[in-house]
Amino acid sequence: MKFIIYLTLLIVPGSFTLASGRQDSASIRNKVRDSLSARADYYVLMATFTSAIKPADAVKSYKKALTTAPVRNELWEADVRTEIGKLLFKLKKDEAIAQFIKAESLYKKQSNLRGRADALDMLAKIHEKKGMLTEAQKQYTDLYKVHMEAGDAVFAGNVASHLSDVFFRKKNYDAAFSYAAMAKNSYERVCRRDSLGAIYLKIATIKRIQNKPKLAEYYVINKALPYSSSADDFKGRIRSFVFLGNMYKDQKSYSQAKWFYIQANTQSRAINDTSGIINSLLNLSVVKALIGNPVLAKRDLAEARALAKGTPYSGLTEAFNDRYPTLLRRLGLKDLAAVTMKKSADPGDLPVQKLLIHDQTISPSSTLVLSD
Repeated sequence: MKFIIYLTLLIVPGSFTLASGRQDSASIRNKVRDSLSARADYYVLMATFTSAIKPADAVKSYKKALTTAPVRNELWEADVRTEIGKLLFKLKKDEAIAQFIKAESLYKKQSNLRGRADALDMLAKIHEKKGMLTEAQKQYTDLYKVHMEAGDAVFAGNVASHLSDVFFRKKNYDAAFSYAAMAKNSYERVCRRDSLGAIYLKIATIKRIQNKPKLAEYYVINKALPYSSSADDFKGRIRSFVFLGNMYKDQKSYSQAKWFYIQANTQSRAINDTSGIINSLLNLSVVKALIGNPVLAKRDLAEARALAKGTPYSGLTEAFNDRYPTLLRRLGLKDLAAVTMKKSADPGDLPVQKLLIHDQTISPSSTLVLSD
């Protein structure tokens, strides 16, 4: 009995000592981890404060946060790498691509759709800017799918609409139509009427270029205009009227073209859209001259010039002068016909919203009708 007691006294204290040692060791490790985690938080905080004014320093701080402590979790790392990628993109560094690729992979593992969308959007934009269309197309397509999976049908439609624009500029009209149809399907899921009006007008533009005027007319009159009207989208209605006016003008149906330009002018005045008023007046001056009403044509042109003078839209009338010299000579405005468009009045300086109307308004093919 005494032996057992002595043995117990010998063993138990030792056991207490070992257990205490293990606890102290775990405590130390926890304290070290907490200390490193706090340091990582400090670096992230410093990066946040300096990102706007010193992006390069912010990148260094974020990278220190990644290497200072064991990564807390993959979402935290993905968020940090996304911020690094955005700063590197701002600094025009190619390393941004690697950061976004890694972030997108981590988000995908964690089924984080919002994070994936953010990373894919940046990757697609970078590759598009670099002219790497194949890579950009793949990432935009993945982005479309992610938005649809997340239930963001409007964002998905916007991505498809952008791809349609990309291929339209490349004159790949079949691909442009396919992506426009994808955008239409996305917008229809949530009945986004203003977006549906815009995408149907885009589809009509493609069909017009593919020499399918009847189909183009159908999409505008039966789809684009009704959706724009039901959404109270005045800009959309103006674009549709301008589109139809241009199409009829190209077909030499000048009376019909005039009617649609008058509608565009009326709508533009209703919302006090100066650029829309100027454009519609310029269009009206052309068709009135073609119909044989030079006095009315000169009146519309004079009003357009008066509205544009001393405004950011003066480039519209100067571009008109440059593009329609024959018309101006026939109207007895030889001084305007001799003036070439000044670089300082480049229409490219105008807002994109205005240029969409301007591009459809002054058509090079229309000059041929008036040539001597």
